[in-house]
Amino acid sequence: MTHHDVTTTLEALSARRDEIIRWAAQELVDRLPDLAPERGKRGLLYWKQDLGLHVRHVHRALLTGDPGAFATYVRWLVPTLAMRGMSLAQVRAGLELLRESVVRHLAEGEAAVVVAVIDGALGEILGEVRG
Repeated sequence: MTHHDVTTTLEALSARRDEIIRWAAQELVDRLPDLAPERGKRGLLYWKQDLGLHVRHVHRALLTGDPGAFATYVRWLVPTLAMRGMSLAQVRAGLELLRESVVRHLAEGEAAVVVAVIDGALGEILGEVRG
């Protein structure tokens, strides 16, 4: 990955951030209503806040040139949210739909850079390797 690839990806991620978050949050509420921490508009707000933090940490990992920093964040996130009653399934669903939203809203090359960061965290946390 070149500096140009990362710079272009960061610009695209920043420009489409709200759209990426909005789509993923709505999909979480629509597809997985039983996983929402709250119902209705409040649940949508919770998801938007969580997804916003995820995007911020992906952005920071790319900006610093340390994609593993996102996995470190997710390793911290899982037990922290568990103390608040959020399950691993909820965290996983949020990350997977964030991944899907990135693929939908960013150009292929830009999406690939972000997806690699998200997949690295998913693979490490959940013992999965995505194809």
